[in-house]
Amino acid sequence: MLGFGSVESGFVGLAPAVKRSQGNGLARRCRLGQGRVMMSKAHQQTSDNGAQKPEVKLPLFPKKVDLVLAALCAGELSLGSAVLILPPSLAGHTSWFSQFSLDVNGGVTGLAFTVPLLVLGLGLSKVPLPFFQDLTELTRRAVDEVLGNSSVVELFLFACAAGIGEELLFRSIILDTVNYATNSQSIGLAISSLLFGLTHFASPAYAVLSGLAGVFFGWEFLVSSNNVLAPILTHALYDFVFAIIVIREYNR
Repeated sequence: MLGFGSVESGFVGLAPAVKRSQGNGLARRCRLGQGRVMMSKAHQQTSDNGAQKPEVKLPLFPKKVDLVLAALCAGELSLGSAVLILPPSLAGHTSWFSQFSLDVNGGVTGLAFTVPLLVLGLGLSKVPLPFFQDLTELTRRAVDEVLGNSSVVELFLFACAAGIGEELLFRSIILDTVNYATNSQSIGLAISSLLFGLTHFASPAYAVLSGLAGVFFGWEFLVSSNNVLAPILTHALYDFVFAIIVIREYNR
């Protein structure tokens, strides 16, 4: 999750992915750095002339396949593949897919929960305290490193992969299995959120806020009658919107 949660948004494996992609990342940073220098000069000239600053535009479609991004999408989706391996009887189900219902209530809940999460995430990034400013810079650097050259379509696909894979694993499987084993929604929510935070350990602060985001997604899962569609939508939409905002701001 990205931002103050999974960026992704993520996202699970985001920080390790940055390290794995250093070879590609070096060239990417050079291109981005050159672009920022040119943009900075353009900003200075337009500011001196009192003209409006140029707007950063993201390409709609990719010009070529980004193998690193494709691998990250596959990695995120692989998290949810546990529903094909683990027996659903762990959570007292005959099928893991019984927790997925493509209905209006799940869709509305997912959209409704996205708004406060975005407001909170973007709001915290503006808090003038070192704790939040350092966390914001960490997030922006990670997003820019991995997704800085991505098109809108690629950002959307990555956000969907993160939402689907992570929510199937942490909410549909872990949360519901612990609920069933302990007969306690509180314990299930606590354990699944703790694990969610630990898998986003880019820094201690990032892990804590990711864990709180896990509580948010878990609560959404429970209030939507265990329909995992709701947190999938919220998670994916949050990561998608947050990534676009971060990339546009970071490249100004």
